[in-house]
Amino acid sequence: YFAKLSTKNYVVALEPDPDSYRKLLLNISLNKLTNILPLNTGLWNADQGIQFSPNEGEMSGVTFKKNNKSISIKTITLDTLYKRIGKKIDYVKMDIEGAEIEALQGGVECIKKYHPKFIIASYHIRNGSMTKERVEKFLSKYYSNLRSVYSKQLVTIAT
Repeated sequence: YFAKLSTKNYVVALEPDPDSYRKLLLNISLNKLTNILPLNTGLWNADQGIQFSPNEGEMSGVTFKKNNKSISIKTITLDTLYKRIGKKIDYVKMDIEGAEIEALQGGVECIKKYHPKFIIASYHIRNGSMTKERVEKFLSKYYSNLRSVYSKQLVTIAT
């Protein structure tokens, strides 16, 4: 969707789940999209590997303890990503199953420098509460126009 809207720039699509990454590549190919840079990595607060539970039908996500279904994945910070692509980041869409705070923590330099617009799925439950509160608290340090709204799901928007 965003690739078709973006005629002058390109979309960087991060997908850590190996099966979902293959589907992403197929989708790019089938739709003959040439302005997408797909990366088989996750967004996190450090450039390192973490344990990840691959998609099992409904959702995938970070596992904070290794289990028999988890795999190791590579991660990258938003700050490292913008330095590597060498371009201003305008928009960030995030739906990363409760790991949104860690991803935001890894992007403070990018946020301060480029002030990208965010749309973040903030309905995930982590430690017994929705991520909305933590996402709003974090982003309120950098954005005055911040709101959480229900569309098909709860999203937090910062512009």
